[in-house]
Amino acid sequence: MDSLYIYGYALGVLLPGTIALFVVVGYLATKLLRIGTRPKNLPPGPATELIWGNLKQVDMLFPQYQYTKWAKTYGPVYTVMLGDTAHVVVSGLQEARDIFIKQGANSQARPPSRFQLLMRDGYFPGLMNGEKWRHARKMWQTVLNGGAAKQRRTNGEITSSGTVTDLYDLSETGVRGAFLDSWPFLWKIPQWFFPVCKRAREIAAKHRNLIWRNYSDVQDRTAKGAALPSFNQAIQEKLKQGWLGVSEIEGAEIGHHLLTGTTDTTASSLINWVAAMCLNPEAQKKAQQEIDRVVGPDRLPTDDDAVRLPYTRQVIQESQRWITAVPLSLPRAANGPVRWNGYEIPEETGLIMNSYAIHNDPSLFPEPQEFRPDRWEGKPNASYNGDGQLLFTFGAGRRICPGQHLAERSLFLMLSHWLWGFNTMQATDEQEKSYPSTRTTCGRDLLFV
Repeated sequence: MDSLYIYGYALGVLLPGTIALFVVVGYLATKLLRIGTRPKNLPPGPATELIWGNLKQVDMLFPQYQYTKWAKTYGPVYTVMLGDTAHVVVSGLQEARDIFIKQGANSQARPPSRFQLLMRDGYFPGLMNGEKWRHARKMWQTVLNGGAAKQRRTNGEITSSGTVTDLYDLSETGVRGAFLDSWPFLWKIPQWFFPVCKRAREIAAKHRNLIWRNYSDVQDRTAKGAALPSFNQAIQEKLKQGWLGVSEIEGAEIGHHLLTGTTDTTASSLINWVAAMCLNPEAQKKAQQEIDRVVGPDRLPTDDDAVRLPYTRQVIQESQRWITAVPLSLPRAANGPVRWNGYEIPEETGLIMNSYAIHNDPSLFPEPQEFRPDRWEGKPNASYNGDGQLLFTFGAGRRICPGQHLAERSLFLMLSHWLWGFNTMQATDEQEKSYPSTRTTCGRDLLFV
């Protein structure tokens, strides 16, 4: 009798615990087996691997090539899993206009970028959403409006001590820590477990000191009456006028963001431009002849000359298409339901616009590998947001680059001056053999010396 009682007692105590243990283990096993798998309610895409998703199948240095290849199999809109995060890749023109422009109200968010924010003390408006982003964008647009863009200059701030090192540290450490955002559940583990998080906090402290030093230097020069027009000076003027929603330290980050954002894309475009001119001397010569005819030898081209230099502008447009400076726009995320072809892409799903695929679509641009400036005849506004947009160098929709007008003006002046003053050609040795090539942002092996 006693043994029966003990057995019944043990069964009553241990069985619920055993069942609970099996339930927990089963739940965890199910969750583990789903890591890296594609949600069923999203557009189809390439086969995934457990844990990794499609991450191991993508060359993270030049992902646009694999994304474009997959588009030929799965269509202009498909889903990839980068670790445990789903991203819908958009590689078609009409689909990009539909998702990012027509449905722009629901496709304007950024995906969570906790590691990038960790390196910047929690404030990096280009990768943020909500009120912080809206206040920063309003400041950007004010500083970069048509009038301000003609007056503001970097005035050497990019060469200030530590800026180049800061950019390198942010880039290099950002790559090392990207895995944390690919598998978001890792953020539930204490940060001390990941050495890269300690490095990120160290960079955040250095970064804050750098941007504040640059910002304070402008304040000091203003107090002495020696300030030059710059992004930081324009921001400080607005804050003095009672601008709401932006603190002083946030203003310093916004100024730094403007500085690095405008110079980075412009620098990439210049590198690609030189490569294009090396391999397309006929287009270069024709543009130079136009400049010689309109401008002459005694002065440099100005903004006012742009309307009288249509072929020169077409060469610049074609260089942006032929070797896209930003092959994949900065990732977006749905902040509301995005509908496409019967699918409803849920909120927080990543969205990637594959500008490279659009710019190399033979149905839009016959023989896309050929450099043909005449494609852009009569299309001077092809990069502007809207139903007629064909160039996506600056993105599209509500997250289009706020510095687009400044960048396009700077590019026109810089490249028209280049054509006015220089002949660009591929270097050869005494035996007329070309030197080894260097890779452009789109991966073409070209020499641009």
